[in-house]
Amino acid sequence: MSYFNHAFQKTFVGTVGFTSLNGGVLGTTGNILATGQYAFVNPKSWTVYNTASTSAPTGCCPVILASGSLYQNDKIGPFHGGYLESNKSKEINPKYVSRFYFTPACTPQNNVIHVGFTPYTDDEALSLVITTGGANAADGTYTNVPLVDIISPVNGNSLEATLTVVSGAVSSVAITQAGTGFVTGDIVTTPTGVSAATSTITGTTLTILAMATSPGGGSFFPGMVIQGGTTAQGTTIVSQLTGTTGGVGTYTVSISQSVSSTTITGFFLPWDGSGLITAPTFTVTAGNPAACQQDFLCGETYNLRVDVKGSPALRFLNHNAYLTVSAYTGCCAAGSIAPVAVDATLVYIEWANQIYNSPLISPFILPVVVAENNTLWYPPNTTAAQLAALTAPATYSIGGTWDKYVSPGHVVGQYAGMVLNGAYVDTKFLDCTFQPTDFYEKEPVRLYASEVDLNGDPCTFSGVCVVTECEGRQANGFGDTYLRNTILSESYRQNFFASDFRIREITQGNQILNAISRSTTYNAFYIQHNVPLFNNPSSTFDNDQYLLEIVVANTVTPDSGNGQTFANWVNTWLNNCGSRCGTLETFSCVTSCSPVVPIPPRS
Repeated sequence: MSYFNHAFQKTFVGTVGFTSLNGGVLGTTGNILATGQYAFVNPKSWTVYNTASTSAPTGCCPVILASGSLYQNDKIGPFHGGYLESNKSKEINPKYVSRFYFTPACTPQNNVIHVGFTPYTDDEALSLVITTGGANAADGTYTNVPLVDIISPVNGNSLEATLTVVSGAVSSVAITQAGTGFVTGDIVTTPTGVSAATSTITGTTLTILAMATSPGGGSFFPGMVIQGGTTAQGTTIVSQLTGTTGGVGTYTVSISQSVSSTTITGFFLPWDGSGLITAPTFTVTAGNPAACQQDFLCGETYNLRVDVKGSPALRFLNHNAYLTVSAYTGCCAAGSIAPVAVDATLVYIEWANQIYNSPLISPFILPVVVAENNTLWYPPNTTAAQLAALTAPATYSIGGTWDKYVSPGHVVGQYAGMVLNGAYVDTKFLDCTFQPTDFYEKEPVRLYASEVDLNGDPCTFSGVCVVTECEGRQANGFGDTYLRNTILSESYRQNFFASDFRIREITQGNQILNAISRSTTYNAFYIQHNVPLFNNPSSTFDNDQYLLEIVVANTVTPDSGNGQTFANWVNTWLNNCGSRCGTLETFSCVTSCSPVVPIPPRS
């Protein structure tokens, strides 16, 4: 008969920390793991290894990962026992470890879009001129390349462009995301990492002791080509080993070498294989796009369609939500020969008010109106205390709630706008009625808006500008996720989580809920390894694959403290065996987006 490979995930709760206890035999006095503690154990003697990396076994010796029981009582009734037994992995042979990585808890990001003239769209990068094309970059077209401001004071951000490289230099540039905070004359370049003149390379380890302090010092990341001193051409960063993400710390590089103390520079664009690479630079022309400077004329009706997409809307309505809002600007003055511009603020307030009062999309959107006189206006239920706690962007001020707005009339050369903030809070039940099948929301809503004609068509004319400031991004590290992983892992051990609440209490299921909080987030280490099966009826070499998930507090990282101790121990153990897995792979969160226009906190 044939044997089919299996893949399993096993979860270890390590929220208290990596420990060596008293260094004795696991399970003896002083060597019993408490809930949240985890350790490595010698599979032959069952002694607990010391947490110092120098204590990691050599010679490719396997280890067992163990964590404390989640339960308080060893028995249920007079006979059924063993609940205080620690949670153990199979033997982990370093020769068969394929990955060792770390994932942090990442905060969610709500979607924020701007319609018309706002503090975000009033200082965009309108165009870029190539100042220097750079040299020795690989030819090709690179889309959505981030460009960073290097002129002090550094205020511009979120600028992206498509770059075309010909013969090693940038030949054309086109803005794909205009960013904000720019002034005409700013100089931008592709991201670089620039260290102080104290960096070294020994073997395949790059050590950065300090970062350059000049604007554009940037950060390092895997894939960057690095140069400096006697660094071998074509050397790239493979991964970060320790330290601050992208900054001070140690990195694995692609070429083994010896480089004495020098300045190391990393480049975003790939190398073409000849000479030294240099980064291109561009000069910014900034301002407010013409499409954002829209006047609204009297005697007209203006329509805006707003779409809300994503899981929250689908669950709420069984389809994506949309609404077309209309604003009539009123009759023109008697005797007017041609329509004249009105206070655009009134159009945006009417749009915002209909969005705010819509039972279909109001649960997902919080509008803020930007008046022609650069004041910010909030929904009518915003309290005075909430308004007082807000800080307006430079050259803007907090006006109040839009139901109190009094129009001074239109001023030629002044424009208005609106900010749409995506948000949604799903119903969430507490632990006492928790079921693993309960839904928990992870996806942020996605907002789309466009000015349309009477038929709902946005393509028959040039409408007001709509610019995305913050993309909606999903969080990582939910307690709900790790709780469900733990319940599944425990069920493999025949410790089932009962759906009946009384049986759950009897079988200590509530103590799993105590071990992992659903109201917080966690970081996690992962060790992926195989258990080879050399002898089986099919006479083939098969592998069962195991992914060991160690859930740790969201303050624990591989860069310091107990998390670094654990990472160093595993790295040393793998390196002692010459494992092809190499060292810890660290994932990072996407850079958070801080909206320019403030909104009141949720009450």
